[in-house]
Amino acid sequence: MKSYITEKTLNEKKNAVQMKSDFYRVPKELFRSERYKDLNPNAKIIYIELLDRIGLSIKNGWKDEKDRYYVKLSKESVPKVLGISSKTFDRCKDPLIDHELIEIRKINSRVHLIYVSLPREAATRTGDYDRFLHELPDF
Repeated sequence: MKSYITEKTLNEKKNAVQMKSDFYRVPKELFRSERYKDLNPNAKIIYIELLDRIGLSIKNGWKDEKDRYYVKLSKESVPKVLGISSKTFDRCKDPLIDHELIEIRKINSRVHLIYVSLPREAATRTGDYDRFLHELPDF
């Protein structure tokens, strides 16, 4: 049976859909900002998955001496953890690094620490913020 969005499925506090399964929170800048328009869809999906995995890192206390949380991955775990091949990850990591969305620190030949950055502010947030707030649609 299909599950349609109705008033009963909306969370009254946040006007968001209540779901029984997990879902990803995605920074809108990733899709709306000119800065990221040339990132291919696989790179964006990898970024979203890494951003989501930061929650596990926070839970496990995986942070460095500068209090920056990181995702710990081995080359062998990439397909299982990210749901992609190692080749796809290798092809997408450089554009993510170039866009300053991730930073990779090699611990050894097999284990990497991946620091995940938040997207740079989109133009909607760098301009007149009050005007931006008034232009938001009502939900």
